[in-house]
Amino acid sequence: MNIFSKSKLFKTTFFIVISSLLIFSSITSLYENKNVIKGILKKTNKSTKPDHKKWAELVLSGGYILHFRHTQKSSGWRDRILFDQLELNNFLKNDKKIDFNKSPYYKDAICLSSKGQIQARGINDLVKAVSLPVGHIFSSPICRARETAKYGFNGYDKLDEGFIYMDITSVKSADRAKKIKELYLSLPIKQGTNTIITSHNGVLSNYIFDNLSNSLNTDLLTTEEGSFYVISKTDNKLYLEHNFKKLSNFSRYALRD
Repeated sequence: MNIFSKSKLFKTTFFIVISSLLIFSSITSLYENKNVIKGILKKTNKSTKPDHKKWAELVLSGGYILHFRHTQKSSGWRDRILFDQLELNNFLKNDKKIDFNKSPYYKDAICLSSKGQIQARGINDLVKAVSLPVGHIFSSPICRARETAKYGFNGYDKLDEGFIYMDITSVKSADRAKKIKELYLSLPIKQGTNTIITSHNGVLSNYIFDNLSNSLNTDLLTTEEGSFYVISKTDNKLYLEHNFKKLSNFSRYALRD
């Protein structure tokens, strides 16, 4: 082995030894400070954990817009958007009215499943059990949203195509968001009650809320079927206050012992 090879071997060995010592030192430091690290992580998790209890209590006092996602729909349908578009088209062509004496041949694609109907009736029982103050009720014209209003809240005051989800239209996202914001700001809230909307995911965009940035935050704007968002409006501004994500996060604190 020549002198150059020995020098290269020495450098490589030295580098490996030093790297190993640094890694060992880092691991030792992490272990010694594990309790401190756990404390920091615990505080972080605590500060970011949704306060479902607080918002359950506030909602029971009224004064908010509660945007409910419809309950469970039938599964297994391909290109459901097509049938929703047909439903919307019929609604608009019929002067924004629904003919309840006629059921479209594709009703199973756009309405609630049998489980969804039971789930919506559960909402109705929950509303009564916790004395949820309900005022105005609005709904998307799509069948599963209408049926959620029917079974969950004993009907609705008005249908509005503004509550349909974005994928159903060809309108640009920014223009659509602007119209949705105007619609939500125009909704009345009776004193001491909540205004109810039965609608869909894919309606509420970060762009319409004054407390959200323009970067996408899909986790915040997605909720399970049958759950709801809490929205407030002040000085012509909209605020997304809370997302229960699943209805049991509300019922856990709203149902008193």
